[in-house]
Amino acid sequence: MMKHLAQGWKMTLWNPFLIVFLFLYQFAWGFALYRMVQDVVVPVMHRYPGKDMPLQMNSLFWAESQFQLFKTDLAHPYLWMLLLILLARMALTPLLNAGIWHQIHQTHVDGKRSFIAGIRRFGAAFAGVYFVRMALMLLPLIWLFPHAESALLSGDIRLEEAAVQMLPVLAAYGLYWAALDLAAMYVQFGIAGRTGLLQPLGVMVRHALSAVGIRLAVFAAGLLALVAGASVTVFAAGLAAVIAHQAYPLARVLLSLWEISSQHQLWASRTGL
Repeated sequence: MMKHLAQGWKMTLWNPFLIVFLFLYQFAWGFALYRMVQDVVVPVMHRYPGKDMPLQMNSLFWAESQFQLFKTDLAHPYLWMLLLILLARMALTPLLNAGIWHQIHQTHVDGKRSFIAGIRRFGAAFAGVYFVRMALMLLPLIWLFPHAESALLSGDIRLEEAAVQMLPVLAAYGLYWAALDLAAMYVQFGIAGRTGLLQPLGVMVRHALSAVGIRLAVFAAGLLALVAGASVTVFAAGLAAVIAHQAYPLARVLLSLWEISSQHQLWASRTGL
């Protein structure tokens, strides 16, 4: 596992185009959401009376806000905008994945890197995998939502106890989500490497400990980066905090590419490529 992590890190650094492109892509989405929040939420919050004002004014603010949200169409344009942003993100994600997976595979095979070629060749196949994965991920919610609603709204137990009872179910769903995400990653390796769909799944199952170990190692590194960034922000406010805040999206991109490259190394080493 450590060998694959080391090789995956080298492969990540061999693809500066992916690092820069994904960083700018994440920055663009973050900036779009920031401007939307700034244009919608900030003006509303300016009208909030604040804790220093009489309680009646706060109650009036929340009553008026509830009426505007649920009894008028004031929020409809913003909801449609959020839906369009979500659909655009869902449409772009599999195409970008096709380019990323193909470029990583080509870097491993012969050093040729072609992001656009991957989108052209495998965009449709990756879109199919993406939407099947999303459907399988959302399918348990058909049962989970009614179960959670009955548990949380039951008058026999308190809200805190109902939330505690839901924790095992949520943990199981989280494991299911992670397993599907890992399986989709390996299926996409098979598509980019033209080895079929079942072969990479077989590699993942036979070497599940290594695959899960790679994921946990990258997750631990991400957690350390998050804690380090938060610590700098809290204890060293100023320029260091600004640098740490701006560097975290870049760290997320590096960690994401590191996991994909490391998992690819594991799959390729067991495939003979």
